[in-house]
Amino acid sequence: MRKIGVLTSGGDSPGMNACIAGLVKKCYENGIEIVGVKNGYRGFLDKDYVKLDMNAIEGISKRGGTILRTARLPELKELSVQKQIAEEIKVQNMDAIVVLGGDGSLRGANDLSKLGINVIGIPCTIDNNVYGSEYTIGYDTAQNKTLQVINDIEDTADAMPGRVFLVETLGAEYGFLAYAAYQAGAADMFLVPEIPFEEEKICKNIKDILEKKKKYVIITICEGLGRTYEISKKIEKELGIHVRITIIGHQQRGGTPSAYERIQAVAFAEMAIDAVLKGTSNKIIVYRNGKHLMTDFFEVSMRKDLSTTNVTYR
Repeated sequence: MRKIGVLTSGGDSPGMNACIAGLVKKCYENGIEIVGVKNGYRGFLDKDYVKLDMNAIEGISKRGGTILRTARLPELKELSVQKQIAEEIKVQNMDAIVVLGGDGSLRGANDLSKLGINVIGIPCTIDNNVYGSEYTIGYDTAQNKTLQVINDIEDTADAMPGRVFLVETLGAEYGFLAYAAYQAGAADMFLVPEIPFEEEKICKNIKDILEKKKKYVIITICEGLGRTYEISKKIEKELGIHVRITIIGHQQRGGTPSAYERIQAVAFAEMAIDAVLKGTSNKIIVYRNGKHLMTDFFEVSMRKDLSTTNVTYR
């Protein structure tokens, strides 16, 4: 009987549990033993495992977070730690491991693959920053959370005109979430690390919007800029307008995953197990042009950002 391990690594994202459930179901249907590795890669060092069966996944698809828990392991960059984990995987007789995580976690998976470990990666991060994939598990739910917050803000913005609202999104140095709100028509402007901007132009745009279009202005700003309060003070000083800051924070990570998220998570999971059944290894499952595909790990080393999608500042 084949045996695989599955782990969730790095920042959690809505849909991880749905993906775990999809993996377990597919393994059950094909006679594959599947073991959960607790707390990401650290679980290999701590020998912390849990048997996954149909009972273990009952009702988990609707839950945010991850039943396996997650962690970051900076030491994974060290070759000695990589070798220790690779040896433990062999001791556990795992034919392959499936890694659910973002770009950093998938780079770690790539390092293990170079030591002879069969690895399949599934991109899971609200940041949507895995190169080669248009979508990562968790991104859709996080987008919806952003829109929900902005929709609520608009109620009070409309009730008391003349204010500016800065809404800070997660995403580290990647501005996909901030830009998505603009794309969806929920924000008047967006500020992200990938695209240069001038504070004077921001103030001019705000003035134009208030004079010609709306009674209030909503701007999304990516946390990675690290300048939310600085920009707020600049706007207040230049325009004499009250600026209200909303930091969404980790609310974007939690909560029930969207229907789209759950459907995608299962599709990723099924392709991952299909790869194991075919003897394919050292691949990442990606979503591109409406299809789930397998690509090589080398793409993980490349940076995916807004500047590569021909976005200009507005």
